[in-house]
Amino acid sequence: MWLGYGVDGFRCDVANEMNFGFWRAFRQDIKKVNPLAWIIGEAWHEASCFVHGDQWDATYAYDWRDATIAFLTLASEVKPRGALCRSPALEYAYRMTNLAMRYQPEVMSGAVHLLGSHDTGRIMTELARGEFKRLRLSQASRSTPSTATTAATTSSTITTTTTTITITTTTSSSSSSSSSAI
Repeated sequence: MWLGYGVDGFRCDVANEMNFGFWRAFRQDIKKVNPLAWIIGEAWHEASCFVHGDQWDATYAYDWRDATIAFLTLASEVKPRGALCRSPALEYAYRMTNLAMRYQPEVMSGAVHLLGSHDTGRIMTELARGEFKRLRLSQASRSTPSTATTAATTSSTITTTTTTITITTTTSSSSSSSSSAI
């Protein structure tokens, strides 16, 4: 067994495709050899049923990732399933509260909080997607010959202990005018 070679844990890909009985037996076998060995299961959906202490030790926080990227890109223009509001900040608060209600604090603190990986879009790609969408909308409004376009720019800065992300958002408003597009 791998634990005999110094392996301290297992990352189990698409782990939700195995049944609960398998994971309970797997955990018992692993913990007999090394009670401190870590079992992390990947599930792209609700995974709280796997992290009650009898199957996995942790999971990937894909719901947290999706909510965070939606907030950072102000993607609340399209309401996610179950969303109650259109305000990006309120929507983020709603989604974080929902996570806190589904997962015990110990589980969320031990979960893997990735903003990008080999299975998802990288964070800079995800952030750029929101900017490209706004750029396309801005360019589309500028291509109408009988429309004058005014651009307003807002900037948001999010700072963590190691990274600062600044997001500049340009929105356009159009009004009829006989002059050519700006």
